[in-house]
Amino acid sequence: MRKLILTLGLFTALGVYAQETVKVTANKFNGYGIVYSLPKTAIDVRATVTRSVEKPGPFAQFAQKYLGQSPTVTQERTVWQIENVDILPKGIADPEKKYAIQLKKENRTAFYLNEEGMLVSINRAPAPASTRPAPMPKAEEAAAVECGYRHLWRYNPELEAEGKNPFTLDSKEPQWDKFEDFLKGEVRYASVMKQYPAEAEQLFAAAKENAMWRYNNYKRLAKQQWGTDAE
Repeated sequence: MRKLILTLGLFTALGVYAQETVKVTANKFNGYGIVYSLPKTAIDVRATVTRSVEKPGPFAQFAQKYLGQSPTVTQERTVWQIENVDILPKGIADPEKKYAIQLKKENRTAFYLNEEGMLVSINRAPAPASTRPAPMPKAEEAAAVECGYRHLWRYNPELEAEGKNPFTLDSKEPQWDKFEDFLKGEVRYASVMKQYPAEAEQLFAAAKENAMWRYNNYKRLAKQQWGTDAE
């Protein structure tokens, strides 16, 4: 038995975070023009698969005679089972969406491109990768939902045609006392707390208040009545 990692590339037209960047300005060497690409997302689908090889044992032929039951495995076979699937977004340049910016000679606008030529910032260097939000691990996502930082809900417009509420709230009542502790455990929020402690406390309180307002609004939407008898 062994586990294999299978990777598939699926593409959609979504924006993503850039990685390493290069500062570029218009000058006589590039004809006072900048060429850049728009991004699209490559979705890496990583599946953890278990491969099992089953073989009949040396006494399988006697199972029926002495045990009164047919052998589970009568011939060698290979069984594959998907254990886990992770979907990870990855930004790539879209070769079909390249554009050029022509500038005047006196223009000193700075453009920041990543290694694939995608435009990620103008005039201001993008934040280091370590300070940008990244996809949350599953345990962290669960903690975010538990404290109310994130809410789980679904919207199915087809239910409206059936006279049913298309909005479903999946999140349980959050444990709001864990909200600020969750923020302090995130690098970007912890950095604010370290540099501006007084302002951070006010911002964290405001963020919690906003999250509570959103959750209560979701509860109201989930309780709405639909159909001909709805008021």
